[in-house]
Amino acid sequence: GNEDGASNLLHEVITLKSKVDESLKEVSKQKHEMLIDKEHEISNLSHEVTTLNGEVDALSKEKESLMEENEGLKEESKRNFEMIIDKDHEVSNLSGEVKDLKDRVLKNEKALQTWQK
Repeated sequence: GNEDGASNLLHEVITLKSKVDESLKEVSKQKHEMLIDKEHEISNLSHEVTTLNGEVDALSKEKESLMEENEGLKEESKRNFEMIIDKDHEVSNLSGEVKDLKDRVLKNEKALQTWQK
């Protein structure tokens, strides 16, 4: 009787051990698959990061060239403004001259009138 009990126990232990081995195999297989998934995910993400970094670089360059363009436009605008001020001076000088000439014309007309009398 005791030997039967011992051999049954041994049989159960062997069965349990093989079940445990199966579960361990399954668990390690799942872990392996998860690891592979994670590696794919990481690789995809780093591609995305590379792509985004490229876009950021491109945008920075674009921004720089727009800022340079803007500087150029500011310079041009400043030059135009200075030209406008110069033209203003010219105009006011010329209208001064015109006024002088009109005054001289008036004086001459008055002089003529007095002589004609």
